[in-house]
Amino acid sequence: MPKGDPKSIPCIHCGTPYSPSKHLPEGYCCHGCAYVHQLITNEGLERFYDLRGKSVQPAGSVPMREQSFEWLRDKQVELEASSKDGLTVKASFHLQGISCVGCVWLIEKLFLRHEGAVRAASDPQRGELRLQWVAGRLQLADVATELQRHGYLLSPESTVSQSVSRELLTRLALCGAFALNGMLFTLPRYLGMDDDFPLANLFSLLTLLFSTLSLVTGGSYFISRAIRALRSGIIHIDLPIAMGLLLAYIGSLVGWLLKEERFLYFDFVGIFTFLMLVGRWLQERAVSHNRSQISGQQAEPKAVTRLTPMGSERVPPQALVIGDEIEISPGETVPVTGELVSPQASFSLEWINGESDPRLFPQGRIVPAGAASIERASAQLRVTELWENSLLARLLKPAERSDRSKATERVLRAYLLVVIALAAAGGFVWGFLLHDPLSAWQVALSILVVSCPCAIGIALPLADEFAIASLRKRGFFVKSHRLFSKLSQIRDILFDKTGTLTLETPALLNPEALKSLGDDDKAVLLKMVETSHHPLSRSLRENLLSALPAELGTTPLEISEILGTGIQARSETGPQWRLGKADWNGSSLTGKGPAADVAFQRDDQILSTFQFKDQVRGEGKETISELGKSYGVYILSGDRREKVDTLAAELGLRKDSALSGMSPDQKADWVASRPEGTTLFIGDGANDSLAFDRAAIRGTPAINSGVLEHKADFYFLSQSLSGVIDLFRMSKRRNRTVRRIFTFAVGYNIVAVGLCLGGHMNPLLAAILMPLSSLATIGIVHLSFMRK
Repeated sequence: MPKGDPKSIPCIHCGTPYSPSKHLPEGYCCHGCAYVHQLITNEGLERFYDLRGKSVQPAGSVPMREQSFEWLRDKQVELEASSKDGLTVKASFHLQGISCVGCVWLIEKLFLRHEGAVRAASDPQRGELRLQWVAGRLQLADVATELQRHGYLLSPESTVSQSVSRELLTRLALCGAFALNGMLFTLPRYLGMDDDFPLANLFSLLTLLFSTLSLVTGGSYFISRAIRALRSGIIHIDLPIAMGLLLAYIGSLVGWLLKEERFLYFDFVGIFTFLMLVGRWLQERAVSHNRSQISGQQAEPKAVTRLTPMGSERVPPQALVIGDEIEISPGETVPVTGELVSPQASFSLEWINGESDPRLFPQGRIVPAGAASIERASAQLRVTELWENSLLARLLKPAERSDRSKATERVLRAYLLVVIALAAAGGFVWGFLLHDPLSAWQVALSILVVSCPCAIGIALPLADEFAIASLRKRGFFVKSHRLFSKLSQIRDILFDKTGTLTLETPALLNPEALKSLGDDDKAVLLKMVETSHHPLSRSLRENLLSALPAELGTTPLEISEILGTGIQARSETGPQWRLGKADWNGSSLTGKGPAADVAFQRDDQILSTFQFKDQVRGEGKETISELGKSYGVYILSGDRREKVDTLAAELGLRKDSALSGMSPDQKADWVASRPEGTTLFIGDGANDSLAFDRAAIRGTPAINSGVLEHKADFYFLSQSLSGVIDLFRMSKRRNRTVRRIFTFAVGYNIVAVGLCLGGHMNPLLAAILMPLSSLATIGIVHLSFMRK
């Protein structure tokens, strides 16, 4: 919703602003938040809300989704076997959903409730959880299940590398110490220390030492990156930084050997290195923090069950050959195309074409790679293609993308040419026209030193940090450094349909039908849909869990699924329940109101009927309308024509802007047909992967599938679409700030270079001007983002 809309209120659990809807529990932005808030309250953990920040990540569907933690059981066996003392075990994991001090407190409380738990320490910045427990006395899978119920998803230690950020922090700390020491031993010279002072030579030697250490420790980071970029034919921002450091150091070394104080810029080397590392660390930290919120799971099947005469075995999909028989467990994805050997089975093709409705496959029918089983029992297939030829393999293949910016390269090339030309001109005038070679060297050196790219090296990363932090508060997480610079080129905004413009779970249109059920019937219904992968079952499960009382018992049930009809539950001595088609066993809904999608029956009595509809994300129509004023807005969907047209009409889009029945390749070809660098694509499934690879900017609301989040430039956790507008607004604010920074930088360089050309620049003046210019650009950034 556009900022400031009075209908937007904060969620009771997560604090995220949302628009109330009859499809949502009152006071909550999603069913997951209602469920988690209920758990926290019932368990006496309300202190979480006292410690919670202004807002945390919405729980979404994470607490209600069936999740397998079998990998964790194997991991625990491995960890306990390799324990050094055989008594306690330590391990680190990635944790999705952690974002504040309240989360840290809650996670520790939840962990320590388990027998054998020793210590839990979590880091919201890195999305990391470190656990210590007594070997053999605790089940990590139980811990993971409880954390999931409270909105936190445990996964193997993140594949997102923190090494760059940590490396920069180490370099930053060392260079800060070197710069301070360098300035300490330079200060006496600025205060008038004579050359015959007993410690003068020692102080001079120490400034050389600390400048050298700064160059080796911190400067090498920029120098090595600049060299690698040049080898690839790219002019990178690190090039002018590296040139400034090297020329200042070499010039100072010459001055030190000649005992010419006006050439001594050793303190500049230390300060400049430190400041540039500060800017780079700010940039890396902001992006790394957002990346760390993504689960470390990967979508590519690690193994699949192959059936052999000797029994079953788990093998990687790459090991499958044509003719192999494989077994697909409930909820598992088919890795390669295969012929169905089982009598019949239902699969969801949502990953492939975005169509949420399941499809029933008879025996002998070809099941495509990427189809997900929604059966309660395993299905057998005969492999008909190799993994390398599989659609799934293509969809999961990492995109080959370059972060090269030709516009930035042009600016840097012009900057370097102007600076070098001015330095050469100044040196020529002083050396050949004024016949003062030492002054010529001093003038040329001072120009190269004082025209440092502080605005680019410090202020721009700081502006990005402010913009990224502001978006994070709105539930948008930026993963790419170059997102803001690319947003200004966008002309078309493309949306997938299911799971992107709509929520991944259909909305229950008549939630009052659930409230009319008795507690025992609610408990039975929850048991029936608890492990079902059907989208309508998921919707019922979310609605039930967000509203069930704390204690609810149920009779042991035998649950079975009747293909193409529904779910059946029997108790040993009691009645029989059915959930499915209204005319199951000849039952009729005549006289029961509007046509129902699903009926819930006890024996032959219809207890409730449920109606469902794809639910548009919050503020969807308003967002599409606002974006349509400045951009071309399109739907690219694999779903059926009538469903896409209905959604387009609801959002106020023209029919010719809503494309349906598109395969992954057709989506990619359509994106490729637009002018290069002008498309922003927002999708959620593997069927969007190829189009993602062709788009200039990619975003996703799905961070649990392990598919697109690793390719995306940004992702969002809010159930509202209004954050897309915030993204463009923040980009415009950031770009205005950049223009102010460059305007100041140009003015500063005109003054500073003028002083250099006049022969008035010296190391002391440079040591004053450079920090002041850096502080001024930082002030510009602060003022720009403080304004509403």
